[in-house]
Amino acid sequence: MKLLLENWREFLKLESFEGGIDPDQAKAIEETGLILNRYLGEGSYGKVYEVEDKETGQRMAAKIVSTLSTGFASETKNYNWIIKNRDKLPDDVKQHLVEVYELIETPDRKYLIILMEQLSPAPRSVIDQIF
Repeated sequence: MKLLLENWREFLKLESFEGGIDPDQAKAIEETGLILNRYLGEGSYGKVYEVEDKETGQRMAAKIVSTLSTGFASETKNYNWIIKNRDKLPDDVKQHLVEVYELIETPDRKYLIILMEQLSPAPRSVIDQIF
């Protein structure tokens, strides 16, 4: 595990991550005007990708949730709550919540795309303290 954390930059570049890309989700992402950069992993109810806004170049994480999944309603509710209430929370609480930018339902209503800040790997000093 330590080797992986010490070489996180190389780990993030591994081609095996490309295997996690769902072609249908890739198409949905591109139809919303985003550029799909790479697969990051999976969350509770969907896959997570690194995407880039074509106009601004901003890189974000995009969680793709099927509108037919059991978690669609709760994901929509929870992420909308974060969008509406994050700035009202005390700083000591807010620092632990990811910033959610926007929820986009694809034109065919097949997916919900949750755009949020992309978290970076922890700095080396933090990793050293943990281990």
